[in-house]
Amino acid sequence: MKFQRTTLLAICVIALISCSKDEEAAPTVQTSSTLQEFLQTNAPKSAVFEFDAAVGGLFETQNGTLLDIPSNAFLTLDGKPVNGKVQLKIREIFTQTDMVYSGILPASDGTPLNSGGAIYVMAIQNGVQLQLANNASYEIRMPAQALDDEMQLFFGGRIENPAVLNWQLPDTGNRSFFLLTPPDTFKIFSDTLNWINVDVFVTDTLFPIALNVKGIQNPGNNNTAVYCFLNNENSVFRPGFFSPDGFIVQYMVSRMMNIVAISTVNNELYAGKIELRPEEGKTYDIQLAKMSENELKKMLSDLP
Repeated sequence: MKFQRTTLLAICVIALISCSKDEEAAPTVQTSSTLQEFLQTNAPKSAVFEFDAAVGGLFETQNGTLLDIPSNAFLTLDGKPVNGKVQLKIREIFTQTDMVYSGILPASDGTPLNSGGAIYVMAIQNGVQLQLANNASYEIRMPAQALDDEMQLFFGGRIENPAVLNWQLPDTGNRSFFLLTPPDTFKIFSDTLNWINVDVFVTDTLFPIALNVKGIQNPGNNNTAVYCFLNNENSVFRPGFFSPDGFIVQYMVSRMMNIVAISTVNNELYAGKIELRPEEGKTYDIQLAKMSENELKKMLSDLP
């Protein structure tokens, strides 16, 4: 777990210039055919529990999260009471590698967040999503993945695998809240079924830098992704995207971090990283090399 008790703020626009480099001979590494396939294959999967809606139940995930669902808690989307068997779907995004593989990144309107843990909670009957009954709520007891005195609840909608998840603070009418209880557990009381995250904004100063990505030819949005892993914080963000003029980085913070680039070329996996605290006006190079999936997983899991 990564604990950070400081609160800062920053966003910056930088240009990331992609370059090509002659490849040195290396053994062929068979891997996923596309970057998206690799990420989806390794993304955390949902746990599914079945129970009687009239009874409710207490459910525990492999990560130690507990969900306490009361009896008669659900309605259909058109407002009818739910009886019989219900499936409870729970998906947890706890670590930086979870974030990268799932695409569920901690950011709100482009500002990175330090995540105490994200969880998706949904009730389903006959393949159709349900809603909570009026005045019903449920309890989550989730191991804290980061701590900060200014953490808040954020919500991310009812879609389990959105193309982009933009975390938002709850509406004023939402009755959800959380407490920190020993030993480092978030106790969340929620009146909605959706993505939930306990976060604090990551903030800092604004300045431009440039980053040259080397080692592959013709990188693009379909086969290459760049991530910023903040050191000693539970935070990952995508700094930008490819355009006809190169890779445009929209967001950056002045923190110690590892910038990681991952790409698939001709069914082979490439990756590289650099550790730095960005400085205004400087240019940095990141060299990609062939890797097996296991080598990449180890590289990501070993980041501070």
